[in-house]
Amino acid sequence: VNIQLPPLGEAIETALKNRTELSVYDIQISEQKRRLAMRDDKLRPSMDVVAGFNSTSPDAGLISRSLYDLGSFISGIEYRLPIDRRAALEDRETTERELDVMRRMRVYQMERIAQEVRNAYRSYDASKSSVDILGRNLQTAKKNLESAQIMVDEGLDDNRNLLEAQRSLTETETGLLSAKVDLYLAGINLKYAMGEDITTIGTK
Repeated sequence: VNIQLPPLGEAIETALKNRTELSVYDIQISEQKRRLAMRDDKLRPSMDVVAGFNSTSPDAGLISRSLYDLGSFISGIEYRLPIDRRAALEDRETTERELDVMRRMRVYQMERIAQEVRNAYRSYDASKSSVDILGRNLQTAKKNLESAQIMVDEGLDDNRNLLEAQRSLTETETGLLSAKVDLYLAGINLKYAMGEDITTIGTK
């Protein structure tokens, strides 16, 4: 199994960067912030400059005289307050609470992803240790079989120890193959937890 195992902290950082669940929360939080800003705008008083013309003035058509002097031009400031401030305030508070829930859910999701990576990391590390141990056991089993074969060939022992050495070698080979499969699956699980492409795992 061929997989580069990064440090645990780096693996968690990679997962938090790659996992699409967090991107979904980011989009939702951004949209909720926009809605909250809209609620704030509704609570703010507004002030506008207004202007108008008095078309009843007999001299309104003369452009040589000041419109102010003729009283044809009317200007002022319009100040508006929310009509139902209480309802707008409750709406704003509801939106803010929803935003807080989204933020908490994102933090929870981050913690869940981090725990998934930790579990997958430990599983992969344990599987790799098993493969290493069984690999060494295989070499020992092969040497034991060779020794038993020599003893039988030289008439120093019967076939019982030879058969036992052969059985031990077969069991070790089977165990190593199973451990390699477990390691491969653990590698896929770790890559998935990190939000990476699982097709990049190779075998050897």
